[in-house]
Amino acid sequence: MYSDNQQKLQKEAARVRDHLKTMNDLIDITDTLPLPGIEWVLEVDRAKAALYGASVADAGIAVQLITNGVLIGKYRPDDAEEEVEIRIRYPLFPSVISLNAFPSLMLTSCSV
Repeated sequence: MYSDNQQKLQKEAARVRDHLKTMNDLIDITDTLPLPGIEWVLEVDRAKAALYGASVADAGIAVQLITNGVLIGKYRPDDAEEEVEIRIRYPLFPSVISLNAFPSLMLTSCSV
């Protein structure tokens, strides 16, 4: 499906997905609709980051490490129908992330 209107496109895609799920002969129905959740906006002082050899991508990965984790692969156990995501996370942060974790977030970078 194609549309310039993202809202209508997502609504129609969800309608088609839901209809397909009612058909018993179809299995493993998935879509690429965005998952509901929090959208993080991170402002990075690029000039300051560059002084320390860090990039915007480094900051983004660090945020992922304390929120959902960084996806490094998928694995399907022999006895399972679904793949299991393999993610890495910072172990020192609790499973319930609070905004208080961000001020103590440190990036590893190569100083220039």
